[in-house]
This record gives sequence, C-alpha cells and structure tokens, in this order.
Amino acid sequence: MNDMSNLEILSLSWLIAYLICIPGLWMIFKKLEIIPWYSLIPIFNFIVLMKYYQLSMWYLVIIIFGPIWLIFMFLVNYKIAKSFGLGFGFALGLTLWFTSPIFTNLLGFGNYEFIGKEGIV
Repeated sequence: MNDMSNLEILSLSWLIAYLICIPGLWMIFKKLEIIPWYSLIPIFNFIVLMKYYQLSMWYLVIIIFGPIWLIFMFLVNYKIAKSFGLGFGFALGLTLWFTSPIFTNLLGFGNYEFIGKEGIV
C-alpha cells in the first residue's frame, strides 16, 4: 500500500484550508472595496493586501525566503482585523492555517463592517 508522505498530507491540508477560505476572502475583499477576484490567486492576494495597507514589499521577500513568515502574515492579518474593529485573537485566528478557514469566513460573511484601514472611523 502506498502511504502519503508527510509533505503530501501537509500540502493537501493546506489546499483544503485554502479552498475553504476562498468564499470568505472574496467577501473580505468586497468589504475592503478591492476587486474580489484578486482574492482567488494565492500570493497575489497577499501582495494586494500588503499594498492596500501600505506595507513594504520587502515583507514579501522575507515571507517567501525567511523562516519568520508567520510573523509578517500575522502583521497583515492584524491590520485586517483592526479594520473591522477586531483585535489580536481574531488576527491570530486568521493567521493559523487550521483556524483560518473559520475566521476568514466569519469575517467575510459575518456582520463585521469595515471601519477604516487603521480601525478608526
């Protein structure tokens, strides 16, 4: 019997998590008034969010090549959470791969309203 390797299992779980996130990402992009189909393209959607929140593109280089990518993913997700009046815990939920499908769809389809890029009306 051919068992799946750990890398295959991890890749498959990431793909499933991403596919579950797509509807929520679409709705988040709509709420932020960003063209929604940008949310469908992995990495590009992150670049769009980085530009939206005026973060340096050097973060992307660090994310792709550095081991501290999770910190920068959290930074972007924290800015998103603040934009909807949410805090640290929600941003953490958006960042972790096993909770991001839940939190992304909660934010996208929930009654959360965009209050400003810095979380200020």
